[in-house]
Amino acid sequence: MKIIKNVGRLDRMIRLSLAVLLLLLAIFFFKDMEQVALYILSAAMFLTGTIGYCGLYVPFGARTCTADDEPSATVDLKVVMIALLVIVVMGFYFGTMSLPKVL
Repeated sequence: MKIIKNVGRLDRMIRLSLAVLLLLLAIFFFKDMEQVALYILSAAMFLTGTIGYCGLYVPFGARTCTADDEPSATVDLKVVMIALLVIVVMGFYFGTMSLPKVL
């Protein structure tokens, strides 16, 4: 199954930057449920930024792709599943680490 990309280059860069920022905040500044929420939000930002597809754009018909971003490009569903698996494994790994909290 192929998925049509609907996230443009600038949108993807912003999403990936936010994913890293949220992950760092979760690791160093939060704990318990706030940390889990930030992990999930970071994973969602990373996944949509990596594959170039946002499911929330579909009902609204939104698309941030330009002609240069190749909006007709597709993503294989297997790539999405592998990326999601990597994110989940990383979340469990970081969740079990006992890092010193800054605050």
